[in-house]
Amino acid sequence: MEEQVEKYISRYIRSENGTLLVEQTSEFAWIDCYSVFGDYVGKNLNSDEIDRLALKLFTYLANWSMYSRGTFLMDYNYRTHYDAVRILVDFEYADLYGRRYFSSVGNGRGLSSDYEEYISAVMELKRELEVAYAKYKRNNDTVSEILISKVMLGALGCVPAYDTCLNYALTKLQIAPKTFSGNSLKAVLKYCEDDGKQIESCRSTLINETGIEYPDMKIIDMALWMYGRKDDSSKTDVM
Repeated sequence: MEEQVEKYISRYIRSENGTLLVEQTSEFAWIDCYSVFGDYVGKNLNSDEIDRLALKLFTYLANWSMYSRGTFLMDYNYRTHYDAVRILVDFEYADLYGRRYFSSVGNGRGLSSDYEEYISAVMELKRELEVAYAKYKRNNDTVSEILISKVMLGALGCVPAYDTCLNYALTKLQIAPKTFSGNSLKAVLKYCEDDGKQIESCRSTLINETGIEYPDMKIIDMALWMYGRKDDSSKTDVM
């Protein structure tokens, strides 16, 4: 895991000479979105605050390729995210923000005893977001798992993004089904269970690089996504 995260940092956060580049890369769009949502999760928002968060979410999604030609989002502006913002900051899901799925076990780190409870909350949130976006889709469109998982990753950092690169890694490494489901999330966490100490090491490195305390699922997403990049000709085990 640490090797893949270091590759990600070198490519998308730090230049070859070590100069911090995060504010000029797409990674900053995630940092900006995630950080701002952290100020509002679990609170009642006024219309200006909803507007601000919707714009942050829009910018992040655009940077992360969710406004490509042919998607239903291309027909709308950032205000399509208003309902999603209201759902994401709801007190019911506040504990999902930056969720730590691993805890100290002896001299190492393992899955927390309540991780299945939080996965159930994740799947309920997924269903609510699907309904929120469904009213904007065209007749033959679907509200994709890529969109919903990227929304949740950007706002709360509680799931990896089920995009092409991550799905390739899940399949190639025989980790989990390449579908955004409770069973897949459990399998991903189980696969990473022995690497809890590596996740902590990666988090420390990322704090030093960006000043942001990355959540478990974003670190896992970075490692699996980097492994799954189709133009990476030197793929090795991600963990």
